[in-house]
Amino acid sequence: VMEEFKFTCSQCNEVHSAPLSVSFKKPDIENVGAVLHSTPEVWVLGVDGDPEPQFFLRVILKLKIIDLLEPFMWGVWVNVSEEELEQYESNGHVDGVCGMISNSLPYYEDTAFGIQAKLKPGVDDGQRPVLELSKAVSGNSEIVNDFIEGISANKAQHIAELCEHRIHCDK
Repeated sequence: VMEEFKFTCSQCNEVHSAPLSVSFKKPDIENVGAVLHSTPEVWVLGVDGDPEPQFFLRVILKLKIIDLLEPFMWGVWVNVSEEELEQYESNGHVDGVCGMISNSLPYYEDTAFGIQAKLKPGVDDGQRPVLELSKAVSGNSEIVNDFIEGISANKAQHIAELCEHRIHCDK
């Protein structure tokens, strides 16, 4: 059961109760020519000006919240190769797969979009793959540091406030 996070919002002074997760319904891609295939787990898009379709897989990015049991979870899309997507669809394996984050995350905005990350299998069979960020693969940015070190409850609240006041979090 996902823990509810209650806080007094610094933007509107109302008490909000929000889950510690944000999910995007689709990748944030400009110039989409056509949706060639879509399921809750996979999108294949034709992009204007690019003869090759783009392949996306839905994954989970978990940020540990210091002093809380539950992590802050982002349901994001990553851009993968056609071969990697076929591998995942045929046998569910993501070992060795790298993807590029294809959503603009509130608070992290442009610093998360386009970051390379390794995919790992979900904890249980049938669970979405999870992202693993590292300075070696993903570079040095705030979201990578937060993935490695965890975030404070105050930062989790700030992110939740941004998401609560932005419709774009429910893409």
